[in-house]
Amino acid sequence: MPYCCVPRCKSSSKQRTPGISFYEIPSNPELRAKWRKVYRRLAYARGALPVDDASLSYLTS
Repeated sequence: MPYCCVPRCKSSSKQRTPGISFYEIPSNPELRAKWRKVYRRLAYARGALPVDDASLSYLTS
């Protein structure tokens, strides 16, 4: 079941919200590293601790 990895985001495929899409983070190491940087900025901005890399699977729009 996909869920959003952004701190405090409660989106999951179980609770579909109209207009929300899930985006899988690339498995390619170079692209994944770029997504990881963005994720860490989001986590810091929201005052949350970043999760481990294995949890970085999906983001929502």
